[in-house]
Amino acid sequence: MLSNTVRKILDFLDIAPLKVPQAEVVDIEVLSPSLKKIRLKGQFQKLPFESGSYVSFKLNYIQTRKYTVSTLDKVKGCLEFIVYRHKYKGSGQTYMNQLTIGDKISMNSLRANSNYLDVPTAKFIFFGDETSLGLGISLLQKWKQMNAEFLFLFELDEENQLIPAQLGFEHTLVFSKNKMFRNEKTIGTLEPIESIKWKDAVFLLTGNAKSIQIFRKVIKDKTTSKVYTRGYWIEGLEGL
Repeated sequence: MLSNTVRKILDFLDIAPLKVPQAEVVDIEVLSPSLKKIRLKGQFQKLPFESGSYVSFKLNYIQTRKYTVSTLDKVKGCLEFIVYRHKYKGSGQTYMNQLTIGDKISMNSLRANSNYLDVPTAKFIFFGDETSLGLGISLLQKWKQMNAEFLFLFELDEENQLIPAQLGFEHTLVFSKNKMFRNEKTIGTLEPIESIKWKDAVFLLTGNAKSIQIFRKVIKDKTTSKVYTRGYWIEGLEGL
């Protein structure tokens, strides 16, 4: 298997193992002032795909940005991903804001680290923020196929509180950002921590690195659950 470092090098050099055919932007749906869903159309029929896969965009000579594929319909040749217009404006956001319907774009595809999908359990707790919505949609589809039990916990800006329902998420709790998941005591009162129902669940913590750090500590202190983490951003650094 390729190491993460080798994957990043191949990805940047545009010679990634799973090359995505050139695609056309066919729809840009504004979900909120800070979120939009982009749909691409292309010859994706032969593209290997698993939940958690991402596409990588080469922005310039030194930068790439990755976005998790939320939905891939091979029959219709449609690929969708969600973009969060982060308050810490970055190069990826600038690139995505410039996209218009009809644009032709090239992408690389590298299989994301999805070892958490192979764990022997049928119970999952997913935590994240706006940057996690694409992965959440992808996993929702897989977990429903598995007949797994799952619960989604999101910390979102006020303008995005209704977005999970709009996107079709099920079994979801939504919290205001920078409140619940910055306090160990309040995290400890959550159902997945206290209820025996979730004692065999696997936690997948994504999004804000600070929230992940605090939540992970509570899980380790109060449960015996397995925890996987995937931080997407750190406060104060350039946004996505």
